[in-house]
Amino acid sequence: AREFLSAEYGIPESRVWIGSVARFEPSKRLEVLLEVAARLLAAGRDIHVVLMGAGCAEGTLRAKVATLGIEMRVTFTGELPEARRWLSGLDIFCFPSISEGMPNVLLEASMAQVPVVAWRLAFVEDLLPDGESARLATSEATYEMERAISDLIDSPMERRRLGLAARTRVTE
Repeated sequence: AREFLSAEYGIPESRVWIGSVARFEPSKRLEVLLEVAARLLAAGRDIHVVLMGAGCAEGTLRAKVATLGIEMRVTFTGELPEARRWLSGLDIFCFPSISEGMPNVLLEASMAQVPVVAWRLAFVEDLLPDGESARLATSEATYEMERAISDLIDSPMERRRLGLAARTRVTE
């Protein structure tokens, strides 16, 4: 998956890939991920954001990327058939939405053994307890989300541990 995405979209494999799969609409709050990514990039982190999907908010998201000056570090793939196949190419899956029931994408990221960073919401914590099988931030505390992602950037071993624990948890 990573090799395909790297070749298809020109994303350097050496970077830490942080991504999300979603319909691009305001309720998904993908701008939060972009703001966090801009702060991480400003701090010198070697990351790349991969956004898989499409939708009515794509123009707004692209404008946000331009405003933040991070165009060279964000890739919009458009809709990919069977997007779950490509999740395993990511290093970290970020889920910034706060208004969903039980999103399938969290299950799919967990099945792909990609560590999840999300808000500490009841439905997320029931599925993926904080510190055990995901990193969860207090809702709306973007600096907590940034810290969780930063910690995972620094620790490939912790990314592997969380990804494996998440897969085990969702398959039990």
